[in-house]
Amino acid sequence: MNTRKTLFIIALSVGFVGCFAQLNSKQNSTDHQSPYVDETSREIKALSEEQINGFLEGEGMGFAKPAELNGFPGPRHVLDLAHELELSDGQSERVQSTLTKMNGAARDLGAQIVEAERMLNALFVDGTVTGDNMANLLENIGELTSKVRLTHLEAHLAMMEILTETQVMKYNTLRGYSNAEAHDGAHNDAQHHGHQM
Repeated sequence: MNTRKTLFIIALSVGFVGCFAQLNSKQNSTDHQSPYVDETSREIKALSEEQINGFLEGEGMGFAKPAELNGFPGPRHVLDLAHELELSDGQSERVQSTLTKMNGAARDLGAQIVEAERMLNALFVDGTVTGDNMANLLENIGELTSKVRLTHLEAHLAMMEILTETQVMKYNTLRGYSNAEAHDGAHNDAQHHGHQM
């Protein structure tokens, strides 16, 4: 009877060890799996469909965060809040003009970025990539991306010339930003650059 119990305990222990080893093996195999496995079917591996559309549509894509989150309004949201901000007809026209100019430039640059990323991807697909052609494309992509950011940030800067200080403060309140110190800094800088009072 004791022998049977001993054999049963040994068999049970071996079973547990086997299960643990199998689970541990599966865990180890998933530890090495790339986080990019779901991106292998992308047309351009470096860009998601959302990013491609964002570039082609001239969307902000977070490029203007240094301005937006430090109290400098963006033209698109200013127009969305036109009623609440009590924009005059003249202000609305100037904001719309700034937005139109920004969108046009951003779309043009965005299309160039997408094409450059497509070319970079193709170099790796067909195996013709070299240090030189890769470096040239990356330099081009970097310059284009910098220009897109500049385009969006300049539009935010322009709002400080169009809006009154009260409107800027109301914009930031409506947008839910609470960093009063950053907003004060933006107002002071705007006044220095000829903010409309």
